[in-house]
Amino acid sequence: MSFLINGVAVTAPKTFQVDLVDLDSDTTQRNAAGVLMRDRLRQMRKLQCEWGPLTTVEISTILHAVDPTSMPVTYPDPYAGSDQTRTFYAGDRTAPAFNFNSGQWLGLKFDLIEI
Repeated sequence: MSFLINGVAVTAPKTFQVDLVDLDSDTTQRNAAGVLMRDRLRQMRKLQCEWGPLTTVEISTILHAVDPTSMPVTYPDPYAGSDQTRTFYAGDRTAPAFNFNSGQWLGLKFDLIEI
């Protein structure tokens, strides 16, 4: 299994969660009987990624890989049962703290949302 962001093999996340997100049209609504009249346009992915301690080189590599407004990401997809490559953008990125004694960042966390 691979994890590539913008063609770069990055350090594997400590935790990795794939959300299957349904995108419905504005016409999705309930009728008078309360039955959902759904118009699903497509199913998208949201990847929740969190890393543990990272060196300054590792965190910089990851942050540079997600810097563009959109990028290809190759990841293990549970629905497909294989690696998939789709186009994502990165949500807010959080690097909680830097340990001056070890010279490592204590983590990094962000979501990758499919375009």
